[in-house]
Amino acid sequence: MARKKHDCNCNDCPHKKRGGDGTAGFAIGAALGAVAAGLMAPQKGEKTRKQAKDKFEELTQGRSVDEIVAQVRKAADGVIADIKDAADAGKKEAAKEKRRILREDE
Repeated sequence: MARKKHDCNCNDCPHKKRGGDGTAGFAIGAALGAVAAGLMAPQKGEKTRKQAKDKFEELTQGRSVDEIVAQVRKAADGVIADIKDAADAGKKEAAKEKRRILREDE
């Protein structure tokens, strides 16, 4: 049985307390991609380092690495919690289905 999506407008639901909006992960990935692309470009090292630094600062919008890491961890914790919730729901559904099948066999 498929898990029904939770569409509520309440403010105290656990799903609303998890994770970020994904911008930190995207910013880190984009910054790393820009650095990798810059390192492969045929130009002087000094210019490449400046471009990498400028691009990282642009993408992180002045946030510190610690702030970004904290946001990524919060998002990861949310994903992990969602996976655990889905696994628990799957276990409950499997147990329910098992009981139903055993009743039919009687």
